[in-house]
Amino acid sequence: MYAPLYFKIAKQYFQLSVNAFQEIKNTKQKKNKSHWDEKLCLLPTLFCFYHAIELLLKGHAIKNGQAIKSKHNILTIYTSNTDYFSKSFKRILDRYLILEKMSTDLSMFFTGNKINVEKYFELFKFPESITNKTFQHFIDIRLSEKFFEEVIFDVGLLLIRLNKLESNIFIPGNVRKQLHEKGYILL
Repeated sequence: MYAPLYFKIAKQYFQLSVNAFQEIKNTKQKKNKSHWDEKLCLLPTLFCFYHAIELLLKGHAIKNGQAIKSKHNILTIYTSNTDYFSKSFKRILDRYLILEKMSTDLSMFFTGNKINVEKYFELFKFPESITNKTFQHFIDIRLSEKFFEEVIFDVGLLLIRLNKLESNIFIPGNVRKQLHEKGYILL
């Protein structure tokens, strides 16, 4: 497994989520319904955002020599890698991974569904958990304009971090050639 591939895909999911967050915020400011209405777009946008975080964390784990499992254990990966993160990087991720440090409206969404970030994969993709517990997706899922401003800014910082991570990882020529032959484009 190569960390740069995880970082590359994480960048794509972050970019998609930040574009969608911006459009949702713009629609909220105009106070009109559009195809970017929060009720229509927020769950898939949050899924993209949290999936990007998962990919970023898995890339870090691989970069640090850890084996990763195919499960979506985002909190486990995060807590086992915090020693490798700067304080500013941890501060950003804490706002979206640690319930007590989340914005009130986001933490209310998780607690209202009786679930933590570890199960984001179920919450944002399915109407019920693997134990057949129905999620309350639409319990006042409206997020504040401040949330959108903060998440857009934070994703920008995470994208900068990803660019630095990609440029600091050496991929041997033979591996680069194999990846290129399999269709991967490495910048």
